[in-house]
Amino acid sequence: MHSATNPKRIRRSLAARFWEKVRKTPGCWLWTGAIFKAGGYGKIALGAANDGTDRAHRVSYRLHFGEIPSGSLVCHTCDIPSCVRPDHLFLGTSLENSRDMVRKGRQRSGNTKLTIHEVREIRRLSDPKRFTQTALASIFGVDRRTISDIVIKRRRRNVI
Repeated sequence: MHSATNPKRIRRSLAARFWEKVRKTPGCWLWTGAIFKAGGYGKIALGAANDGTDRAHRVSYRLHFGEIPSGSLVCHTCDIPSCVRPDHLFLGTSLENSRDMVRKGRQRSGNTKLTIHEVREIRRLSDPKRFTQTALASIFGVDRRTISDIVIKRRRRNVI
């Protein structure tokens, strides 16, 4: 019989669960937990099963700055979907986010899944002492073979 005070039954706080899934690097703070397949954004459960999930960077924003105003997006200055570093996050509208994407040249073309910035970041982080290729694949929402091909420049060799 479990009582309400049984430690196994007490859910850890959102903040505690959030921080155990963050890996700080000199640049981005990368989410190492679950990833939404579409877009490569981090995913975290908000509490009880019926509370749903949210994107990890949105939870980071709320933990550091408070609530997100209705109609606002939490955007990245670094353009890395799995980044949760608060000083890499800013509020914007959908239109502002689209303009930022075009200005930075990070819109995708054809069937390309990764932006030039993401390819550069993969190569920068590819040291096995930092991240395995499997971990990078999870972070960026692609398969491990894609990461391998990018690291050895079989793919995207035009990106310096």
